[in-house]
Amino acid sequence: IHEVITVDELEQESIKNNPVNRCYLCKRHLFSRLAELAEARGIRYILDGTNEDDMHVYRPGIQALKELGIISPLAELRITKAQVKALASEYGISVASRPSTPCMATRLPYGAEVLRRIGEGEAYVRTMVPGNVRLRLHGDIARLELDPEAFDVFMKCRKEIVSRLKEMGFVYITLDAEGFRSGSMDV
Repeated sequence: IHEVITVDELEQESIKNNPVNRCYLCKRHLFSRLAELAEARGIRYILDGTNEDDMHVYRPGIQALKELGIISPLAELRITKAQVKALASEYGISVASRPSTPCMATRLPYGAEVLRRIGEGEAYVRTMVPGNVRLRLHGDIARLELDPEAFDVFMKCRKEIVSRLKEMGFVYITLDAEGFRSGSMDV
């Protein structure tokens, strides 16, 4: 049986304002809802996809998972993200070659209100530019982090991307010269 539950994290005022512990609050909220469903269905164990790499970077949500008794088998077995992708590829799972898609709130500085248009803007840029894409918001500046190998592709469709992002309400559009860096907005 496959069941989808809908949870709107932004209904939570504590999450909406993107505090430093936002990931903890969000994971606590999401997995509490999942635990309620599991209990109602008689399911004893809940597993998540935390992997070994997550154990070495700022991930306050891991504390919420521990508090709720969520099991992280990949992390427990010290399986890295690269190993997960390799296994997925070996088994022919289509997500093996997809870039990571972390939480949209990671595109904002802590304390800034979480806005849905960030996801829409980033999704649009992904249709134009291959590889990792992150749209980070700094006030009215949209800072794009791309894989450096994709800079040429971006420059070829720059006018179209800038025009579309401005239509979405972003005032300034910048390309980060350092390129894509996972967790670049972490503390």
